[in-house]
Amino acid sequence: MEEKAGNAQAALAWAKRASESALGGATRLQWMSNELILTNKIKAKRSQEEIAQLAKTFYDLLLSMPGGFSGRNLRSAKRFAKELSSWKDKEAVEKILRGAKTRCEKQAKNTACKAYFTPLLAQ
Repeated sequence: MEEKAGNAQAALAWAKRASESALGGATRLQWMSNELILTNKIKAKRSQEEIAQLAKTFYDLLLSMPGGFSGRNLRSAKRFAKELSSWKDKEAVEKILRGAKTRCEKQAKNTACKAYFTPLLAQ
């Protein structure tokens, strides 16, 4: 509603509150993805550290979930990755991505996880 009313910063604040207060992992992932989409859409002034923190929270949750790379969670992760691509060359964000990929590689049977991070980190 706020975005449609032209209140971009208020819309972003609502999206951030929604992602922080959402119950259930899949819902939190979806709201964090929406927060990043909105950040990019309205060209919000956010530091690479803020985006890195959002990415860290997102990937910590995603990698902790048994079904993190399937169904609704994977759809949210793909949307998040698409939006994060414009930030991945920032040092703080790249560090988070590399750390998440390392954690992923330790999950021996999670081939979907590995398939997700490889193109995301490709230059």
